[in-house]
Order: sequence, then structure tokens, then C-alpha cells
Amino acid sequence: MHALLVDLRLALRSLRAHRATTAIALACLALGTGASTAIFSVVRAVLLERLPYAAPERLVRIHELRTRQGVRDRYAASVPNFQDWRATNRTLADVAAYALASRNLGGTEPLRVQVVRGTSNLFTVLGARPQLGRAFRPSDDEGTAVLSDRLWRARFGADRGVVGTTVLLDGVPHTVLGVMPPGFDFPVAAEHTDAWIPLALPPTRENADRTSYWLSVVARLRDGVTLDAARADLDAATARIRQDHPELGASFGALVEPLRDGAVRTVRPALLLLSAAVSLVLFVACGNVANLLLARAEGRRREVAIRSALGAGRGRLVRQFLTESVVLALTGAALGVLLALAGVQGVVTLGAASLPRADAVRVDVPVLAFAAGLALLTGLVFGAVPALRATRRAAGRELAEASVRTSAGRAQRGTLSTLVVAEIALSCVLLAGAGLLLRSFARVLAADAGFDARGVLTFRVNLPEERFAVDERYSRFVAPVLARLRALPGVRAAAMTSALPLQPSSGNGSFRIVGQPWDADPQRRPFAEFRVVSDGYFRSLRVSVIEGRELDARDAAGAPKVALVNAAFARRYFPGESAVGHALYAWESAPSTIVGVVHSVRQLGMDQDARAEVYAPAAQVPQRLRAMTFVVSTTGDPLALAAPARAAVRDAASDLPVYALTTMERVVAASLLTRRLTLVLLGGFAALALTLAAAGLYGVVSYGVAQRRREIGVRVALGARGVDIGRMVVGDALALGAWGLALGIAGSAAGARLLAGLLYGVDAADPPTFLAVAAVLAVTVLAASAVPALRAARVDPTVTLRAE
Repeated sequence: MHALLVDLRLALRSLRAHRATTAIALACLALGTGASTAIFSVVRAVLLERLPYAAPERLVRIHELRTRQGVRDRYAASVPNFQDWRATNRTLADVAAYALASRNLGGTEPLRVQVVRGTSNLFTVLGARPQLGRAFRPSDDEGTAVLSDRLWRARFGADRGVVGTTVLLDGVPHTVLGVMPPGFDFPVAAEHTDAWIPLALPPTRENADRTSYWLSVVARLRDGVTLDAARADLDAATARIRQDHPELGASFGALVEPLRDGAVRTVRPALLLLSAAVSLVLFVACGNVANLLLARAEGRRREVAIRSALGAGRGRLVRQFLTESVVLALTGAALGVLLALAGVQGVVTLGAASLPRADAVRVDVPVLAFAAGLALLTGLVFGAVPALRATRRAAGRELAEASVRTSAGRAQRGTLSTLVVAEIALSCVLLAGAGLLLRSFARVLAADAGFDARGVLTFRVNLPEERFAVDERYSRFVAPVLARLRALPGVRAAAMTSALPLQPSSGNGSFRIVGQPWDADPQRRPFAEFRVVSDGYFRSLRVSVIEGRELDARDAAGAPKVALVNAAFARRYFPGESAVGHALYAWESAPSTIVGVVHSVRQLGMDQDARAEVYAPAAQVPQRLRAMTFVVSTTGDPLALAAPARAAVRDAASDLPVYALTTMERVVAASLLTRRLTLVLLGGFAALALTLAAAGLYGVVSYGVAQRRREIGVRVALGARGVDIGRMVVGDALALGAWGLALGIAGSAAGARLLAGLLYGVDAADPPTFLAVAAVLAVTVLAASAVPALRAARVDPTVTLRAE
């Protein structure tokens, strides 16, 4: 312990004696460890931390696998298939099903809440217990509810007497059974669940349809059962279902995956990419610090020689050097944690709408332990090389050379140069990644969305089944609201839709074209996205009509049934001919005649190609008028109509809350949130790494010039011009940059797989991006070497040689 205290005292004295070097090293380490700690906080909460359920590693999601339009993908499950899985499997302890929904919570201020409808065993499967009251029982009907802790505190003031009381959900009384504990949420998603209600599965026609898939399935593995065993068991069960029901098709299957994998599937690639990027930034920071310590160690040769002559062994000297580097690293990590606190808040603010478990991201004890461990590791890594190099020569030789100024040895300069080349290569990898994402983001923004988002206000309303009779929903609610909206000053057009562009699908399925055979295999049947819209919808979003007409007042409830399709639908199902005039069966037993073809809209995302879509007039399918979105096209600021829009809904139904009120431009921006967050962070890391690499290159070139002053003086005395000396210095720097660029491009090619799923319209080996990276690195190298080159060009040979 005494020896350790002595080492610490000497380390602090040495760091104080070289304040400039210490400050630069601390800045590098603070930036590197701060960025690493911030990203680790996010990765830990989203990807690593245990989910708030009992033994979450044994929980799995089960999906149906189906082939649609040549693409095999996962889907929700049908009720009969879920029931067969639950009854025939041998590896699952219990299987539950649920469906997402939303409800209007009654009260003095109506509130829209997110609801999960789950089978009575849902909480049993999750191994979750309420903090108040109880969970579902098989005897509970759909008139009961369990509240989240968040809703309980915000709406009911954490009143413990809420259990047993009645709340109104869509106007229907629900008895509160219990309140879940803080931190519990299911399913794991960016949007939190406010309440859970029982899900009954009566033997209706829809629930007996094996091609009607709308249930999400969660299950718990039996003790000792592996995921592979469960997959084999479900494959066998699915094969039996397929054999008993050949109408499902040969491609019908089941997918079993860990519960967490399904929750983080969309954000995992971005988080892994950012983790790799921030690791490279840390390596660059460590390389910079190692260069600083190497340069400083060269100036401590006399100190080392004296201590060695006085009896200090090499191990003792190495320990002292490592103590200094660890103290430096721990101090830098402490500063980095302060930066991480701000960084975490920024990441959560930017990504809250797309990051599941964003509220669990925090800098806590495990994160601090990570930062401390990272500091110890980096301290040992960047301190080892300088320590070994500074202590490897014999004491007598060092004493003999200590009084003579010599040029740095080739090995010393080689080590410094190697570290700088590595820093440049790592910076090149980050720059290439950021450049590819930037090019991809530009391609996404330039993609034809199919609509014009400018000047459009949008908001959502949910119409409970009990609020109006089915045949009155359009006439008593939708039509009056639209009439009031269209009468507002500055409104160009107003309409209603069942699904806003760039939003998840709200309905899809097979349909039959009149005059074409009906395929026995459901996987090969025509398939499309279904949308319900009112007249004026396409004018509101400036969606052009390619052929025929759009919907209008002629398409009333008692009129002949009509439909519009998009261009993708027409190309796929009516190639080489007009779709107008054809009829199809989509919603009802009566066919709908196609009266128009509209421009394709990117319904699922700016980076997702448009799918085949069918639009039905709202007045003709009132049974589908429940969750609806209104769009209002204005000539001015759309948000200025927020209050009048709420009033329009309130006049038609005072108890219905208006929610998700925003502009269409913000909807577009929200759909790009994950891409934008990834681009901003990766671009920031690339800029930071490039800055650190430039600083490292500047230091190495400056150190080289200082060590070669005698050589430069001799060259000038022999007739070399200042411009020749400057060109020599810049040339050496460019050589280092060229090596770094070559290695960086090779590294970028090797790491392209991390980016593949995040790119759109850009190849991972995009030549313009790598040319731009080369240009940026060339400018950076020239800028970093300019000052040392000017200093070298001004060396006075007389003064230099006299000093030698």
C-alpha cells in the first residue's frame, strides 16, 4: 500500500509538471469515454437490461410465416392457429395472446390511452403481479381493466382506492382490478401501454378464419427447454396444422424468437452500428494519448536513466508509468461521465419516439462501473507502449546520451507514425459510414412520397362502436366534422382516412378480381393494403389522379359500390391494360367497381416501396369507421387551425378526445427519426474522430520537426530552400494520410455489413462517398501539417548548428 501511495504521489506530481500535455490528454479521454459511456447507457437499457418480467430469457414471441407477393415474412397469428399451438405443443409452459388497441378514457377531460387486450393468462405467462389489487382471472369479462403505474399516478393521483372503482373506456364501464408496478410495460415499445383488458375469443366467423391473422402470441418455455427445441416443436405442430388445413398453403410456417429480439428488431442495427462507431472514437482518443505519452517519454530519458542507476528495476519503472496513465485515464473518465450525462439526455430526447425502453436509459451504478472499467483498460492500453519504450535501454547508455541532443530514432518515429496511421484509418472508417448514411438519407428525402406534406394539419379521433349506430357513423359524425373543417378560413380541403401515409398498416388482405379465377392457395391470392377515405382525401394531400376520377359526393351510402386503386396495384394486377372499369371483391359480398387510379403513396415509410392499395369511400363502408385520421390542407400555418379543429370534433361529439394533432411535415420527420438520430450521432463521432486524428497528426509532425531541427539546418545550409523543406514535411504527412486512407477504405469494406440494412438507394461501396472521404482526409492532413511545415521552412541553420 505504501508503494502504491508513493506511485500515486509521483504520478500526480509528474502530471502537474506537464500541464499542457495533461490537459490535452484529459480532453481526448473525456471525449472518448464520455461518448462510449453515453452509448453504452442506451445499449444497456434497450438491448441488455433484463425485461421487467419473471425469467424474461424464457419468454418468446411466436409469429406466423407467410409468403405474400413473393416475400416470406412474419405476421400476426390467426385465432385457430394460436389455439392449436397452445393445445398441441410440448415445450411451452403456457401460451397467451394479445392485441393492441386504443380507447377513450372518460372523465372531465377525455384522454386517449393505449390498451392491450390480452387473454386471461397474459400476466401469468409474463410472471408479473400487480402492486395493487389483482390480475385477470379466467372468469373476468371484458368489462374489467388493469392500469399501468404511469396512468394510475397521472390520472388518478396514485389513489390506492382506485381498485374496485369504475372507469369508462370508449364509454363502456370497466372495473379496475389492479395496478401494475412501476417499470412494468407490455409489450416493450416506444409507446407505453396505459391499461390491459381481457380478450375474449368467442367462436365467431372471423375467429374461425385461419387466414385472418391479428393476434400477437407470447409464450414461456418450460424449464430446461432450449429455444431450438421449442422451434422444432412448433415446426412439428405447424406441419400438422398445414396437413389438416391445406388451404393455408405450403409456405405457412411458424417463427419462434426471444421476446426481446422482436421488441428491438428495428433499432438493434442502428445501436450496434453506433456501438462500433463509438469504440473507434475511443481507440482514436487512446492513440492520441499514447502519442502524447510517447513524445513525453522521450523527454524523460534522463529521469529514467538516473532512477535506473539508483537501483530502480525496470518493473518498478514500468509500474510508475502505468500508474500515471491509469490516473490520467480515471480522471478523464470522471470528466467523460459528466459529458455522458448530457449526451444521454440528448439521445433520449432525440430518440424517445423510436427507442423502446427510452425511459430506462440512465447513468447509474452499472454504467459508472463500465466507465471505471473502461478507464482502467484504456489506461493500461495507452500507457503500456510508452512505459516499455521509455524503460528498455540500459542506465549507463542513457546517462551517456542524456547530455547530447540527437534526432529521434527511427523506431521512435515509426511507433508515433504507426499510431497516427491507425487513427487516420479509424477516422476514415467513421467518415465513410457517415458519408454513406448521409447519401442514403438524401436519397430518402428525395424519394417521391406520392403526396405533398406542406400546409397539412392532421389529427386522430376514435369512434367507439357504442357511440353511433354503424349506419350513422358517417352521416352523424364524419360528414358534420368535415363540413365544419371545410368551412374554416384558409382551408383548401379536408378529408378523413383510416390510415395516414408513413404509418403502420391498418388493414390488408386478399381480394378477388371479378372474372379471374380464385386460387386455392391463399399465399398466391391477390393481396393489397385496404384504406377507407372520404371524398377530398387526395386533394388534401395533393395526390394526383392518373386515370379516371377520384371519390366525390356521388359515392354515397346507397350508391353503387366503387373503389380507387394506386398505380402499384394497377401495374401488378392489370399490366398493359386499364384498371378502370374492372371490379373486385374486397370488403363485402358485393363487388366494387374501380373508377380511378391514383399516384402511389409510400404508406409504410419513405424508404419502403409503395404497395398495392385499394381505397374505398367512407360513406359506403361505415362498419370500418372507428379509428380515423383527419387531414386538413391549409393556405397558412396548419397549427393555427388546431383549436378550431378540436372545436369541430367537440361540436359533433363532445366526449371524444382529439389526439396525435400535428402537421404532416412532422409526420414525415417522425418517420425518419431513427435514420436522422443514427446519422447525427455517427456524423458527430466521425467529426470527433477526425478532429482527434488531425490533432494527433499535428503533434507527430510537430514533434518530428523539433527532433529533426539539426537535419533541417544542415539541409538549409547546403542550399535547400524553405519551400523544399515545407514540401518535405507536408509530403511525410501526406504519406501517413495515404496509408491511413488505404487501411481505412479496406476497413470500411469489411464493416459494410453493419450498414447494409440502414442504406437506401446507395451501395455500401459507393464511389462518390469514398472520393469525398479521400478529399476530406487530404484537406485535414494538409491543414494539420501546414503550421509545422511553415515552422520547418523558417529554421535558421546558423542558430540551429550553433546550438548543436
